[in-house]
Amino acid sequence: MPDIATSNRQNLDEHDPRVLLLVEIVKKVVTNLIGKRTDLAEKIKRQQDNLLARQNDNAKKQFTKEVESEVENFPGLNESQKSTLTTIVANKIKGDVVPKSDYIVFISHSREDKIITDFIYHILKHKGAKDSEFFYTSRDDNVDQYENPESLAVQIKQNILKDNVLLLYLTSNAYKASEFCMFEGGAGWATRSVGEYIVLSLTYPEMPKFITNGKLEFCFEKNKDIPLDRSTYLFVLKMLNKIIRHLNAGRHANAENEISEFAESTIPSDLELSKQKQLVTDFMDNDIKEYWDFYITKKLQPYMDKRHKLEYDRNNDK
Repeated sequence: MPDIATSNRQNLDEHDPRVLLLVEIVKKVVTNLIGKRTDLAEKIKRQQDNLLARQNDNAKKQFTKEVESEVENFPGLNESQKSTLTTIVANKIKGDVVPKSDYIVFISHSREDKIITDFIYHILKHKGAKDSEFFYTSRDDNVDQYENPESLAVQIKQNILKDNVLLLYLTSNAYKASEFCMFEGGAGWATRSVGEYIVLSLTYPEMPKFITNGKLEFCFEKNKDIPLDRSTYLFVLKMLNKIIRHLNAGRHANAENEISEFAESTIPSDLELSKQKQLVTDFMDNDIKEYWDFYITKKLQPYMDKRHKLEYDRNNDK
């Protein structure tokens, strides 16, 4: 029989038996698809409602935990009073108010020192952290949004004032010479309690006094070197796990998969290592060693040369 296909439907003979048969076939298919689409839409809506309910519930539970942690720092309260205060505050959010569930880490640093912050950023990305969980202006995988200095200032202000941001400072003389860096440091000092940020520095004299917190503080440089020795490794391990726990709080609130922490390690004493003919590095996490070597050790010499040349020039200018 001749082909019934045409360039437009007006030329079809609607009474052609083949067209009538095709209409009957397609009508059943379309009716079936519409029914399936309606069922699927209802199923998706139920899933979304259940997910939102879990997210709200988890966010409120996480908020309660944070309130409980903050109340622990109140002097003069006994355990019963602390429990009562936590309950009162937590009950205030049982209505339609949903606590913030966006938890990020804000890495405040000078681009001159990016070999260290690159290590932190990329090892956390390797563990499963997402781009959206960072405010890190020196990352090479996404820099377009930071090209406008005025836009950057606004983003810094917006991000640093969020309730669920963990601030990490890497300070140096280059940091203290940067207007943006000192703005970040001052904003963090003004809006956070001493336990809500991490302070890293190259040396202690390069750490701005107003952001020292006496808690998570560490200096990396030792005799113009940044070695991954016992003390550095143990601090890095503690710091990375603190960041992971912070990000996991947001993931728990959003009913998302959490990031696994780095395994805590016990490194034998130098005497025991000598007896066993082992090295400190034998007891370190392999990923941390690999990323440290790639981002810091292999780039250390030119970084140090430039860093100390700038320091020499600054001293001569004075």
